Amino acid sequence: MGGEIIEQYPEYWLNPACLVFGLDLNGEVLHAVVGVDELVHIVTAYRPNTTTFMPDLKTRRER
Repeated sequence: MGGEIIEQYPEYWLNPACLVFGLDLNGEVLHAVVGVDELVHIVTAYRPNTTTFMPDLKTRRER
């Protein structure tokens, strides 16, 4: 409920979507890709790593 949108995907193939940074019930970091139309759809959820993201786990590393 207290997530933070860290990336927006307005042209996502299914519908507009965003990447949400949040904490699970155990306080561990979780990313969720969420699509929005008339409803909210969880596309995927995963535990981010520092290979792809900076140590804050919010900022994507340059490719």
